[in-house]
Amino acid sequence: MVPAAVVAWQPRTVGPDAADFARRAVAGCGPLAPGRTKNLLWATAQLGAFAEEVGLELDPRVVLAEAVLERFIAVACRSRSAASRRTLRTKLRFVARRVGHPAGRAARPAAPRPRAKGPRNGAENVR
Repeated sequence: MVPAAVVAWQPRTVGPDAADFARRAVAGCGPLAPGRTKNLLWATAQLGAFAEEVGLELDPRVVLAEAVLERFIAVACRSRSAASRRTLRTKLRFVARRVGHPAGRAARPAAPRPRAKGPRNGAENVR
């Protein structure tokens, strides 16, 4: 049974083919909270629009491949912050894992994270 949030979702920023791809991919994830479902739908629709733009078949076995995910993050998400790119990558890998794609299973090194602040010096530690 397809969750109601998947059926009712109407994207504004992607075409109907990318939206259908997103619905199929997220429906294969099983039961999820409505908010999580919408987040995954948006992420997979963005990936679907990218795949459509570069001429890939909108099939989860093709589009959810690790190489396509990384290319999407590197090319289509270049203007987003590093934190947004990490979040988007995580969402897409979750979908890949849930639909049984090998891209979601392989162990990968953690994405680099910038340091929030520099280390304290001795004067800052004294009160």
